Amino acid sequence: MYNRKLLLLVALVAIPFAAPRIVEAAQPSVAPVIDDEDTPLQEAMQVLKKGQRSLKKLIKDPAANEAELLTTLASMESAILTALAEDTPHPDGMSGKDLALFKVGYKGGMVTLFQHVLALEEAALNQDAEALKVAYDELSSQKKSGHEHFRDF
Repeated sequence: MYNRKLLLLVALVAIPFAAPRIVEAAQPSVAPVIDDEDTPLQEAMQVLKKGQRSLKKLIKDPAANEAELLTTLASMESAILTALAEDTPHPDGMSGKDLALFKVGYKGGMVTLFQHVLALEEAALNQDAEALKVAYDELSSQKKSGHEHFRDF
């Protein structure tokens, strides 16, 4: 089941690259405008933040919280896929190869986050409290790393 989800993730990540993006290629790359309304990326990040907070409580008793745990993880998986499809804000003046590498780094970080969520899901299904804690700690570490590199521009 884990391999099937990983293959689905890889396919979903590859779809945007397979379709021609003539209009985007013709326009200069600019940072997205963020106003008072939440963008899909901001909404996805809020789902992830709320999910991580819920997980901290739910993993303490995986057997008793299995249904809620799996629902929370499913919403986090969906949010990650949404975030992958969105353009992340980037430092002003970044363009060309530097911008492309920045975006690849962001997407790679999100894929790693997705893998940690899948590890949590597998541990939840197996009701493995120790594996849940390890996967949660890895998820937290990945979140911190991502925020250090890809936030507040």
